[in-house]
Amino acid sequence: MKLGRRLQALYQALPGRYEQVWDCCCDHGFLGLALLETGKAGHLTLVDQLPGLAAPLQALMADQDPQRYRIRITDAASLTLTGCDSELVIVAGVGPDTLLSIVAGLCRGNDCRHSEFLLSPNGDILRVRQGLQALGFALLAEGFVSERRRGYPWLRVTLSAHAATSPLSLLGEHWDLSRPDQRHYLNQLQGHYRRRLRNPGQRQVAGEALAACEALLTAAGRYEAAGRE
Repeated sequence: MKLGRRLQALYQALPGRYEQVWDCCCDHGFLGLALLETGKAGHLTLVDQLPGLAAPLQALMADQDPQRYRIRITDAASLTLTGCDSELVIVAGVGPDTLLSIVAGLCRGNDCRHSEFLLSPNGDILRVRQGLQALGFALLAEGFVSERRRGYPWLRVTLSAHAATSPLSLLGEHWDLSRPDQRHYLNQLQGHYRRRLRNPGQRQVAGEALAACEALLTAAGRYEAAGRE
């Protein structure tokens, strides 16, 4: 299964095999299928709430062992997870509020202490980070990928604090602002939070996020200026 740049980055973000993988909001199902075919998923559940996807997903999985996968047409936030020691939930390709609603719903309905979450929203990654901080998540890995002139940060997080985790910061430590795509993404975030400052109810959160963006961009500008001297 040939994956696009974004899905390939998410595939490569996974260090090994998971006994159970839930590919939520799976759309076409390509990422989940790639994980199943290469053995990174012992068992795969493809999840989407659009009924029209049932038939295309069944066709996609026609050559796979039916004992190794399921297709669920349902709200991902209402899933009952297995609770096994090697479980991964993927939520990608949706907005930050939808993503956080799914993650929060899963945490309310399940014991997610042994689960990992691979998350990549369309849109405001700082909103996602703030929500994950409030839920008590810790960071396992993070990164950024560009596809079709759009930037997509991703996070791999867990509720289980152990030696492999680090605190989940507001902005992240993975940025390389010598890359025009990453600088462009952060400039877009700046503009987004400047607009949100006009809303009194969002002013505090927007101010914190804007300060984080500006500090990173300022530091990058100083580094570049020093390099030119």
